[in-house]
Amino acid sequence: GILDDVVAADLTREAKYDSILSLGGGARVAASVKLNSFEVVPGDKSDNYLTAITSHDGSSSTRLMIISFRLACFNATRRAIADAKGTGRIANIPHTISAKHRLAVARTALLSSAYSIGALEEQLKELSTRQLNRETTENILNRLFPVPQGELIAKSSITQVENKRQKFLELFESNDGGAFSLI
Repeated sequence: GILDDVVAADLTREAKYDSILSLGGGARVAASVKLNSFEVVPGDKSDNYLTAITSHDGSSSTRLMIISFRLACFNATRRAIADAKGTGRIANIPHTISAKHRLAVARTALLSSAYSIGALEEQLKELSTRQLNRETTENILNRLFPVPQGELIAKSSITQVENKRQKFLELFESNDGGAFSLI
């Protein structure tokens, strides 16, 4: 199938088929290959899956995407598509004459993205070792959630921003003070 090349080309030997779903007597199918898992901090596990969703009746395009949860039902496939749209983690390939070539290109691009997950893991682990103080945290939150300025700004808008900042600050302070806890 579509994902066989991914499993065969995996040099780490971590990639394994995880789930295969069928709906409507096989008219629509989905399959996921578990690429890898990592923990940034103990107990915070991240799983990564390369997933293919397609139809054999031409009702939808073939979709390849990287997701971070296990497919267990077709409701999960809808969630996967919604989550991946607009992130660069999805490729839609219509069932056309050029689909085979486009699948190969998409597979290569997504596989490259999947391998970059290792780089993300390293960056997140580095971030988890950095400590922040309250002042630095407040500066970050001020940049992320600036207070609206101007005479026409409703007081409720200002209150919403201040409440967001306060909630993040409370979460940060209830944690270990690590930079990763702001994510």
